[in-house]
Amino acid sequence: MLPKSEKLLRQSVVRHLLESDTALEMGWRVQAYRQFEQVLSDKGFPCLFGRRANKSGSCLLLFIPCENEQQALRDGMEAYVKFVNDTPLEDRLFNPLIVIFEKTDFNTLAEEQAYAWATLAFT
Repeated sequence: MLPKSEKLLRQSVVRHLLESDTALEMGWRVQAYRQFEQVLSDKGFPCLFGRRANKSGSCLLLFIPCENEQQALRDGMEAYVKFVNDTPLEDRLFNPLIVIFEKTDFNTLAEEQAYAWATLAFT
């Protein structure tokens, strides 16, 4: 069962929100999510586990705004660890955590990846 946390959003819930008027309130998250789903929906995406989780809508999404980025990441990671600890393996197997950062002013993919890893390491 997903912990009572506004930090983690089940992918199926995000899909539902995007089909409603609530999508306007999601701001930057709308474009970021659509880009994520486009990448994972590509048959050439190499991770079959990720493609399967995306297709079923079972990913858990953690959106990290620029404001209070480190705290938001820390809180979201703690919520995910709690979910993993509280949920039997067979019930959480296809619920990978997807972390999506608001920050987009990168020049290259390598720069973006380095930023994400550095942020995770700092947290």
